[in-house]
Amino acid sequence: MMNENILFLYSFAVFILTLSPGPDILFLVSTTLNKNLNNAIVTAFGLCSGILIHTLGTAFGLGYFVSKFPELLSLIKLIGCIYLVYLSYLYFPKKKYKTIINKNFHVLSKPYTQGLIMNLTNPKIILFFIGFFPQFIFHDQWTIEFQFYVLGLLFSLISLTTFICLLMLISILKNKLNIETQSKNLSYISSFTMICLAVFFLYKEIEILMN
Repeated sequence: MMNENILFLYSFAVFILTLSPGPDILFLVSTTLNKNLNNAIVTAFGLCSGILIHTLGTAFGLGYFVSKFPELLSLIKLIGCIYLVYLSYLYFPKKKYKTIINKNFHVLSKPYTQGLIMNLTNPKIILFFIGFFPQFIFHDQWTIEFQFYVLGLLFSLISLTTFICLLMLISILKNKLNIETQSKNLSYISSFTMICLAVFFLYKEIEILMN
C-alpha cells in the first residue's frame, strides 16, 4: 500500500490548494455571495468533474510514461520540486494584493456546464498535475499507474468536499467575513505549503539517490 503518511500529506496539500484564491474559487464565492448557493454547489460539481478528467488524463499519460521509463521518475520529481517553488512564488501575495469578487453576478442557466468548461479550458491545470503528482509516487506494492489513478480520484473528492463545505460556510457567515483578508491569509498558507513540499521532497529524493 501507499505510505499512510504520504497520503495524509497529499490530502492536506490538496485541501490547502483547493482553498487557494484563484479563478475557480473566486467564481464560486461570487456565486454564493449573490444568494446562489445551490448554483455555486452545482458549479463546484462541474469544476470537480473537469478536475477528475484532467487528473485521470494525467494519470493515464504520465503513469504510462513513468512505468515504461521508471528511471526518469527521479528527474520528473526534481523538475516538479522546482515547479512547486515557482508555485510558491505565484501564491505569495504581492504588495498590491486584491481579491476581486464580482458583485454584479448573473445567475447561470447551466452552472454545471459552466464549471466543467471553466476547468477543462484551463491548460495550466495539466502542468500543475504533471509537477504535483509525481512527488507522491513511490515504489511499493501498488503499480505506478494505479498510484496515479488513486491520487487523481482523491484530488477530485477532496476538492469537491472542500468546495461544498467552504461555500456553505460562506453562505452562513457572509455578513461577518472579510473575504479579501481571508483570501490573503490563504495565499500566504498556500505559498508556505508549496515551499515546504518542495524542500521535503527534494530532501527525500536526494536521500534516495545517495543510498
